[in-house]
Amino acid sequence: MARTKQTGRRTAREVPPPLPCLSNYAEEDWFEEDSEKKAYSERLSQMHIIPPRYVGDGAIPEDKYPEFWWLIDIQGLRQFLLQLEGYYPRFVAAAFASVVVDDKIGEDGQGTFQLCVSFMGRTFNFPLARVAEVWGLRNEGTTFRGGSNPHSEWSEFEKKDAMRALQLDPASSGKYHVSRMTTTHRLLLYVISRILMSRKSNHGSATEEDLILLWAMINERQINWSYLMAHKLVEYSHGKVNLALGLPHLWGKVFPLIPLDVSQEEFVASKLEFAITSKNINQMRRDLDNPDRAEEDVPERNVRPRTDVGSSSQAPREARESSQSLPNFMELMLKSFEALQARVDEGFTKITDRIDSIDISLISQAEEMRMLRDRFLELVGEVPPTTEPTAEAPAETAPTAEVPSADPSVTDEATRTDDPAAEGGTGVAQVATETTEVVQEQSVEYPAHD
Repeated sequence: MARTKQTGRRTAREVPPPLPCLSNYAEEDWFEEDSEKKAYSERLSQMHIIPPRYVGDGAIPEDKYPEFWWLIDIQGLRQFLLQLEGYYPRFVAAAFASVVVDDKIGEDGQGTFQLCVSFMGRTFNFPLARVAEVWGLRNEGTTFRGGSNPHSEWSEFEKKDAMRALQLDPASSGKYHVSRMTTTHRLLLYVISRILMSRKSNHGSATEEDLILLWAMINERQINWSYLMAHKLVEYSHGKVNLALGLPHLWGKVFPLIPLDVSQEEFVASKLEFAITSKNINQMRRDLDNPDRAEEDVPERNVRPRTDVGSSSQAPREARESSQSLPNFMELMLKSFEALQARVDEGFTKITDRIDSIDISLISQAEEMRMLRDRFLELVGEVPPTTEPTAEAPAETAPTAEVPSADPSVTDEATRTDDPAAEGGTGVAQVATETTEVVQEQSVEYPAHD
């Protein structure tokens, strides 16, 4: 009787075990490292996931903007921009918790590269060629990692020249205004910030990284987008991009290579709201339905300059001077605004100092009033209760003017303060009583004569 031939660990008749269902395990069991558990539970599971976007049908008409699609085709990005992809939210957050890039590729483009992710105690390593294949991208071009420093192969890159070619104006540190960009360049930037290097906000301005990528694209420099996106996934995992998780659909493409069953996991499918439509483009103040604007997108190298009859030979130079005067004017306006801001700040500082001095003066006066009140209450507390003066007192005080030792001011004060309630209470009554007693004693010593 024939026996089953042994092949490795199991016989040929053995059935492979089913894939473990991710939903049957607690989230803490998905990870083997404590750092991964902490990153997922405390940070990544609560972060916003940026929905994947794509270019909707007719959003960017190719017949009106062939230059845009021509530059996209040079990079091999057409299918990537048009595809509709969904994602598993919990799987995406878990993948970001353990993603690591083992990059040993040098500046010469030689070396090894692996995208590593761990699940259920197993680590899965994907070489760059495999990653580019499942993502639908080319595994060729300059291995640019992103950031504000260009690749060494792009030694001719000059920041000022790139800004001038793209008509970018400095907005703040590391950001640029895009209002003067041509429509083609503006569309390229929108695709970069929304789809390729998706970020949560700031789509209306360009960053240092955007400047380098735009320069490479309009100069037809091939970029290894799979290499760049793999590094971007690591940046998302560290919370370095708007505190949000981008490119979630890339994990959906890698998932079939990981033996896990996610059939019971929540799946977010691509929606029409995720598409970049002509409405989004119009919000950038770019009218795609106006054929007259199509001429603005043709590069200067493909357009012969037109000369009208009677035009001056100095017109090109005047045009260049005019184009250069606008940045100078903007710089002058910025300096004027900064000077005005400094004057306003100085005025506010002086007002604040004056208010502080008034507060100090009021506090000092309040302290003096408090001391006077305490002194007054102290005097009142030392004098015994007084009695009302008798009716005979005024008649006996008549000859006080002839007494040398009697003080007329005291007599007048006694006359003014004979009503204690009208002059402030017991303290004034005390003075009147003492004065009356002195006068009575003196009148006894010097009786009046008829």
